[in-house]
Amino acid sequence: MIKKSVLLLLILVLCSLSVYAIDQPINDYNSYSFIDYDVSIQSNFDLAATSANSKIGEVTSILTFFPREDVLQEVRSIGFKSSPEASIKNNSDEISYTWISPQVNSFELSFDSSVRTKNLLILVDDKIDFPLKGVESFYTQPTEFIDVNDDISTRASDLAKNEDDLYVVSFKVADWIQENIRYDLGSLTAEVVQKSSWVLKNKEGVCDELTNLFISMMRSLGVPARYVSGVAYTNAGYKFGPHAWAEVYFPDKGWVPFDITYRQFGWVDPSHVKLKVSSDSGDPTIRYTWKSVDTSIKGKKIDIDTKVVSNGPAVKSPIIIAVKPLINSVGPGSFVPFEVSVKNPNNYYFPLSLTVTKANALTDKNSKEVLLKPGESKKVFWISSIPENIDNGYVYKSTFEVEDQFHNRYSTNITYSSGVESISKDQADRMISSVKPSVDLSPLELDCSSTKFTFSYETPSIKCKIKNNSGRKLFDLNVCASDICKSMALDESEEKSVDIKLPLLKEGVNIIEITAVSGSFNAKESVRFEILSNPDLSISDVKYPQKVSYGENFKFDVLLNVKVPVNDVHLFINDLEVFKIDFMEGSKKASMKFNSENLYKKNNVTLRVDFKDKNGKQYSINKDYPVTITDVPFFVRLFSIFS
Repeated sequence: MIKKSVLLLLILVLCSLSVYAIDQPINDYNSYSFIDYDVSIQSNFDLAATSANSKIGEVTSILTFFPREDVLQEVRSIGFKSSPEASIKNNSDEISYTWISPQVNSFELSFDSSVRTKNLLILVDDKIDFPLKGVESFYTQPTEFIDVNDDISTRASDLAKNEDDLYVVSFKVADWIQENIRYDLGSLTAEVVQKSSWVLKNKEGVCDELTNLFISMMRSLGVPARYVSGVAYTNAGYKFGPHAWAEVYFPDKGWVPFDITYRQFGWVDPSHVKLKVSSDSGDPTIRYTWKSVDTSIKGKKIDIDTKVVSNGPAVKSPIIIAVKPLINSVGPGSFVPFEVSVKNPNNYYFPLSLTVTKANALTDKNSKEVLLKPGESKKVFWISSIPENIDNGYVYKSTFEVEDQFHNRYSTNITYSSGVESISKDQADRMISSVKPSVDLSPLELDCSSTKFTFSYETPSIKCKIKNNSGRKLFDLNVCASDICKSMALDESEEKSVDIKLPLLKEGVNIIEITAVSGSFNAKESVRFEILSNPDLSISDVKYPQKVSYGENFKFDVLLNVKVPVNDVHLFINDLEVFKIDFMEGSKKASMKFNSENLYKKNNVTLRVDFKDKNGKQYSINKDYPVTITDVPFFVRLFSIFS
């Protein structure tokens, strides 16, 4: 009999962190205007007979991992090869290699390509309002490894709170992950990388997993984001290797890259060669299909070879940068604050990466990322600690040097000696505070919340707290959500609460914008609703013997999962109640014992789950599972004929 099977082969993207440490050489790839590469991939697989009757009629290998044309990348040439010779079809998204009635058991597929990557920034010259409106995309949905749970949604919402600029939100999410999720090669399993929910819970991961979490958090905010895989240069080992990063969709601007591992938020350097775009990190790199009799297939490792052929001239930084110490001469054991002033003279956003390359010991990380809006200026600070033990009678000089992503370097000097007053850490912090601009309170503070899940038959509501920081009484304050407004007066420094009931919302994720307006004063915030038709109870991990002897007691194990808590959960097997749970949230394992006598002539187990939502509404789920009863006594079979 001819059968068709499918085998999925994935590349586990084992990425090494590219770190610009003070004592580590830095590659020049960031500064090149372009880089020309030769990129080739080779893969093998074998067919193996599982019996003497083995036959193979057709086998196809489908490759999805190859260079793509992109605004940041030009594919100058590509040629596909195979051994033995196959029929090769290029469908833009995948390359299929097909062998008809092959006479061999070993197969090879490959390609050679010439690729140019460009050092370009996706220009965003206008603020893109957040949250996004009217964006429905395949890339906003959770997937197997890029999942979304309450913790992910809550963390993303907290980071996006009070922000109305998509670039700022994306940057903040990326920076938080880089700061709080530890890069750890030990988190990679032998089979697959970890899901986003695992990464957030365990606070560790590699490039795939950092990327997964970033995409999950962006999708939870209703922002399209996708998974990109390819190769990139790493300072660890000074070579090109498999790598993964993300792209975020900016309406009217296109897909903007974010590499969490390499601290490139809104850009990637030209050492990145894009080979695949997908919705999930678990999407296959190679698929196999075959028509055969008693034949199995074994895929092997994919080999990637990346060689730099040439490069363009260096790119000059478009940012104005100046470095200075806040004190020029200090004593031993001092903490010296350094100020790095950055100004964006351009009419577009610019994500700037700064790295300290020379300094005495730092009290903070040596790399920092800054997002500059058009025309914006900012100050970035570091504190360097001076040695305590120095020789008397000598004046020492210390250099502080910082580098941008184009390898432009900016430096300043300080002196230290035993005859000068020492500066404490607290004094250094106060110096920085005196330079930093004071943070003015917004005239209106708006803090809104809602229940995370609402049923489609319920009336959703939003609770808001509004505080008046304007310095005067506001008589005409309007708080609005979905064209429903409430008016009030608010005394100076007064805080009030307001409850806004909304019309019924469509099922799925709804993002509601709330505004508070009084004259020229305004504040806005967004609240995320997920509207459900039911508690979304599911049954999984069903375990039971599919053959049992008549009269035998057997176990029937299931795992129940709910999105929202439920009450009064009753489990029935063939209308016999066998398990009860008063209250359930998350997952619950149910283990039940049942006698096979009750299944005779039915040949299946009918599992019914009755439950109620928080409001007492009743739901029921039925599922059938086949079972065979063996060793049925003669008298039972005889009786069943006449009954």
